[in-house]
Amino acid sequence: MIPRPDHRSPERRVLDEQLAAEPLPQFPDFPPGTPTAPIEVHLAALRRSMSAPENAETVSPLSSLNSEIELHDSTLDSVEMVDRDLVIRVAPAYVHRSARRPGIDPGTGWVQDVDLVVFKAVVESLPSEIPCWLADGTLVVGEATWDNTIPLPLAAVGDVFLSAITANSEHLVVRGEGIKAVPRGEPTYVEESPG
Repeated sequence: MIPRPDHRSPERRVLDEQLAAEPLPQFPDFPPGTPTAPIEVHLAALRRSMSAPENAETVSPLSSLNSEIELHDSTLDSVEMVDRDLVIRVAPAYVHRSARRPGIDPGTGWVQDVDLVVFKAVVESLPSEIPCWLADGTLVVGEATWDNTIPLPLAAVGDVFLSAITANSEHLVVRGEGIKAVPRGEPTYVEESPG
């Protein structure tokens, strides 16, 4: 048998390998016998978890600490459309953690790779060069707005608007019907943050 050529990007290949190592969902949203790549199965599981009413617009603390990504100190590593969903890899993301308000009150700074999955995404603008440093941004989910930050963990259903500006003044603008932040790997401690 002749092996099929692998046309995936290096980022997609790494993501597929990471997802293949994770346990597969019991009932993926595909008819029996449908061949799927690991990322499609993973996104199907995310869609199912997002459709449950108890998961609608939830933002909860990580352990006993509140956490959020600061866009200004983060890197946009890749952007990939998978079916109707957009996977935005922020790698590394600069993450503030605090017992109170991350980035405002005293806490710590960490770096961690995070995938932002925007469901049923409509891409309005993409930077011409990726990877790139992020300079600023805004996330709007329903009536809630975060300037230059993205809460962790994040799982929300509803109207989503994500806008980010790169260090070269280019724009990433995406709209969708839900969003979930998926941390990858373990966080690495960087510094104490006085707030």
